[in-house]
Formats: sequence, structure tokens, C-alpha cells
Amino acid sequence: MKILLFILILASTAQAQTFKIAGIGLYASSAVDVATTRYAMRHGAIELNPIAGQNMQRQAALSFGAASSTLLTTRYLHESHPKTALGIRLVYIGLRVFVGVHNVKVGKR
Repeated sequence: MKILLFILILASTAQAQTFKIAGIGLYASSAVDVATTRYAMRHGAIELNPIAGQNMQRQAALSFGAASSTLLTTRYLHESHPKTALGIRLVYIGLRVFVGVHNVKVGKR
């Protein structure tokens, strides 16, 4: 939650720079999701996404593929709707961080 709040504060002060930083955040938050999913699976958790299954390479490919498609879509959208594009990136990052926190909690059970 603090990370998302920090990113939102940056967005209000330097939107163009934050948009670029949020692009990096797309991949960083996807890496958090993949790493914490792996952590949880090592501790007995089961991936519930039927497309990703239990295969870590497939999970990583899907996660980074989603980040890439979001990056490209929001880059195109940024030309006409910069605030909406930034909002989409921030929501994506927030959701991935939430999933990462959830994965760690599941792994500790």
C-alpha cells in the first residue's frame, strides 16, 4: 500500500517522468509476482490459474507478456489520454504487488 501511495504522489508532481518510471514498475511488479509465486509453491501452495498451471516458465511468460502488452497499450494511449494511461499502469502495478503480498502470506501458512 505504501508503494502505491508513493507512486501516486510521484504522479501528481511529475506525470511524464512518472509514466516512464511506471513502465519499469510494470516489469518490476511482474517479477515480484513471479518470485513470490515460486516462493509460495515451494512451500506447498498450488497455482490456481488454469492457464499458468504449475509450470514456472509458463507463469513467468504469462506475467511478463501481460506487462509487455500493458506497456505497449498504455504507450499508445498516452498520446491522447496521458492520465488514463498512467492510471492503468498504476493499477496494474498495485494489483501485482497485492498478488505478491498474498503469495508470501500463502507461502507462510
